[in-house]
Amino acid sequence: VEDILKHRVIVVTLSISMHLSTMGLRKGHFTHILLDEAAQAMECEAIMPLALANDSTRIVLAGDHMQLSPELFSEFAKERNLHISLLERLYDHYPSTFPCKILLCENYRAHEAIIQFTSELFYEQKLVSSGKQPRHDYFYPLTFFTTRGEDVQDHNSTAFYNNSEVYEVVERVCELKKRWPPSWGKLDEQSIGIMTPYSDQVFRIRSELRKRRLGGISVERVLNVQGKQFRAIFLSTVRTRRTCSEGKGTSDIDFGFLSNSKLLNTAITRAQSLVAVVGDPVALCSVGRCRKVWERFIEICNKNDSLFGIKWSCLRSQLDGVELKRVYTLNPLAPEFVPRQYREPRYFMKPVMNAYPLVRYPAPPSHQYQIQPQVVPYPLYYPAAAAAFIPFRPVYPGPYVQYPLVVKNNGTGRESPPPQVMPFRQPQQFSPPQPQPAPPPPQQQPPPPQQPPQQPPPQPQMQPPQPQPPPQQQNPPGGYLGLVHQQQQYQIIRGPQQHQPQQQHQQQQQQQQQQQQQQQQQPQQQQQQNPPGGYLGLVHQQQ
Repeated sequence: VEDILKHRVIVVTLSISMHLSTMGLRKGHFTHILLDEAAQAMECEAIMPLALANDSTRIVLAGDHMQLSPELFSEFAKERNLHISLLERLYDHYPSTFPCKILLCENYRAHEAIIQFTSELFYEQKLVSSGKQPRHDYFYPLTFFTTRGEDVQDHNSTAFYNNSEVYEVVERVCELKKRWPPSWGKLDEQSIGIMTPYSDQVFRIRSELRKRRLGGISVERVLNVQGKQFRAIFLSTVRTRRTCSEGKGTSDIDFGFLSNSKLLNTAITRAQSLVAVVGDPVALCSVGRCRKVWERFIEICNKNDSLFGIKWSCLRSQLDGVELKRVYTLNPLAPEFVPRQYREPRYFMKPVMNAYPLVRYPAPPSHQYQIQPQVVPYPLYYPAAAAAFIPFRPVYPGPYVQYPLVVKNNGTGRESPPPQVMPFRQPQQFSPPQPQPAPPPPQQQPPPPQQPPQQPPPQPQMQPPQPQPPPQQQNPPGGYLGLVHQQQQYQIIRGPQQHQPQQQHQQQQQQQQQQQQQQQQQPQQQQQQNPPGGYLGLVHQQQ
C-alpha cells in the first residue's frame, strides 16, 4: 500500500484493480479513472475499477463500440445482453447532444478512400480523413481478388481453412513486395499484415510464408489486432459458396467476416494505404448479415477497376440465381413490426359533449401504438342521415275505411293500393267510401193480425238458416257486432237478438220451434245442429 501511495499514476488491468479496494484504499483516492478499450470489456469487468470512485471522481470510458465487443460463448449470457459493453450501453442511452458524449471524428491513420467506406457503412458519415496517406501506384486502396475453393473443417477442430486462399494470399504478398512503392518508405515485412477469422487458416498461411522465406510478415486472427496498424493488410475470408448452398445464411452461426460487422470494421480500419480482400464474392454477397457491406465493397472495387478474377455483370447474374434458389422461412418468435410513428404513447382526446346520445365513442385500443388518425368530434363526423324515403307499411283494408294511409298525390309515389297485399280469391275493385246522407227515421208499422198456427210439413233434414248481411250504407238499429271483411267474404252476425222487422222475427221464432221438435225426434242430429238459444260465430259462405 505504501508503494501505491507514493505514485500518482497507477496502470493496472480491470481484474487486478479489484485488489486495490481490498488493500485498504479508500474511495476517492484517485481523482481520475480512465478505462482504455472499454468497448471490449464486459459490464461486470468495467465496474471493478469504478468501485474506487466517489462523487468527485472523474471517470473516462474510451473505446469504439462499433469495433470488437466482449467475446461470449454462452447463449444464456447473450440472451441477457451481457455481450454489450458498458460503453455501448451508455452511448445508446444518452442522446447525441449530451455533453458527456464525445466522438472523435478526425482520422489520421488511413487513406481517404478507406475512411470514406467505413464512415458510410459504420459511422453514419461522421468520420473525416485528416491525414494524407499515399496510395499504391498499381492497386486501389480497396481491392478484391476472386478465388474459388472449398472451406474445410477438421474433425477435431471448430475452425475452417481454405487452401486455395492460402496460395492466393501468398502470391499477392510476393507481388506486393516486388511492387513496393517508394512513397511508402523502406520495405518492412512487419508493415504487411494478413488477417483471417480462423486459427487453422492462420497456421497454414504462416507455414506457406516460411517456405518462401517471408516469416517476418504478421499473420493474426482479427481478435488479436485491436490497437495495431499496418501499411497494407490482406483479408482471407475462408468461407465459400458452399455455405450459401446449405441455406444457413440468416442463422446465428459464426461465419467470420460474413456475419460479424464489428469484426470486419476492426480489420479494415487497421490499414493505412491498402486493403486487399481474397475470397469468394458470391458467398460474401449472399450469406450472413454483412452481405450488404460486401456488396458495397465489391461495387466500389468495380468502379475503380480493382476487381480481379470476375466481372461485375457475371457476379450479378450469379447472385440473382442464388436469390431465386433461396428458401425463405418465417421466424415464429420474431417480434411484431411496429412503425416508428406508432411506438410513442398515443394522445387520447378529452371527452366532449355529445349531441347525439345514440352515438358512442369507440373503446380505447389495447396497445399504445394502435393509434388512429385524428378526426373531428363525433357529432360532426357522423351527421344525422335524413330519411330518403318513407318506409313502406302494408295496409290492410277494413269494412268501411278501405285505405286510410293512401292518399292520392301525397308524395310517396303510390297513387293506388299495392297489388295483392293479401291473397285474394276473387280480385275486386275497391273505391274510397262516399259520404252517405243520413237515413230517415224508421216508421212504426201496425202489428199484423194474428193467425192460427199452422203445422209445417215434416222435413227430412233442416239446413242452417242463411244469415242476411247487414246493410252497407248504415248500421242496423240496435248495434252491430263484428266486422265484415269484403275481400275474404266473411260475415259475422249477432243472432236472434238483432233488431229486425216484426215479420222476420215471427218467422225466426217458428223456425226455432221446428228445430226444437226435430232435435227431440232425431237425437242423432244433435251434434250437427247448434244448441238452442242463438247462433254466434263465423259462417263461411263457401261451406
